[in-house]
Amino acid sequence: MGCTADPAVGLQQEAQPTPSGRGLSDLPEETLMNIMRHLDAADLAALLVQDRRLRALAGDGALWQALAHKRWPGCSPDHYGGDYPLLFRSRASLPSDLVRSADRFHALTRKAAGAGAGGALRLNTATLRSPAGPGTGGGSSSNSSSGGGSNSSSSGGGGGGAAAPGSPSKNVYGLPSAPHCNITGMVFEQAMQAAFSFGVALASASPPRAGAGATAGAGAAAAAAAPPCAACGGKLPAAAAAARELDRFRGDAAWWLGARSEAVVRFVRRAAEALREHDVWAGGFSNWPDVPWRRSALQFVLDLALGPASGVCVSVTERLQREAALLDHAIRSLRGDACHLDLRRPYGVPQSHWWFHMGQGLR
Repeated sequence: MGCTADPAVGLQQEAQPTPSGRGLSDLPEETLMNIMRHLDAADLAALLVQDRRLRALAGDGALWQALAHKRWPGCSPDHYGGDYPLLFRSRASLPSDLVRSADRFHALTRKAAGAGAGGALRLNTATLRSPAGPGTGGGSSSNSSSGGGSNSSSSGGGGGGAAAPGSPSKNVYGLPSAPHCNITGMVFEQAMQAAFSFGVALASASPPRAGAGATAGAGAAAAAAAPPCAACGGKLPAAAAAARELDRFRGDAAWWLGARSEAVVRFVRRAAEALREHDVWAGGFSNWPDVPWRRSALQFVLDLALGPASGVCVSVTERLQREAALLDHAIRSLRGDACHLDLRRPYGVPQSHWWFHMGQGLR
């Protein structure tokens, strides 16, 4: 049989009965499964529209699990009901950056919550305690950021044998359980980098509108309106996948605001602290490039409008709004150096995020 330009067409032709009356579906099941394990998504999807036997074999979850993990390493089908074929057919129509950043944000959230594989998000303050003893308790993350190493030295008498010198204990994050390490903040820092990428991917899917800045919600609506994946037969619109990814992101963000609100506040204040460090010799604010993306990541979370229905207290969202306003005031106070603070705005960042183009005027 000659080669064809379209592999799906080739499979359809191969599946047709031969003059002897035997076709692809007449092969033994073990042989067919071995063949299917070497097919890509387009070829495997082509078999889904063949006869009943091929459709049943090609829909095997293990085949699509391997394809999904190859394309999105570490992905979980939890928000697709554990259905890997559904996950792949849905996600194939979404931007790859959106999917990767959503998975990253979810993985870091689960890590911070101390959830096991397949388990629900849960509060696990025990994993945040330093090896100095139970005296540090659940507040170790906040004390470590404000009290330095003093707390660990004062409470190190009773539980000093928890970790021998040279062999530091490990926690669920895979990091040394040093008393001075704010592990929650470290994990949240990485999570917000993923949140920034997620928000940019959503916003970039939205066509530019005159006089209006795209938000994460607007980007999600545009992603939902994207055309279906041709390789997957076009059976599933992108709207379903976009909604599922955004719902999971909302749930993860709600967990941070509800269970780790202090880490979120410290993240914002760290950006404000960076604005107070002026490098006289370099002639500017050397830490400025670290500020705009932080402010945008915060805005993407605030645009979710999380509230009591999502398990987030109103007081938390109001506090974050105040922190954001204080950061904006600090940024605007640099108007004298605005011409030196322009950064190349990443593609997809909404125009309303004015902190990326300070030299073009402050509102």
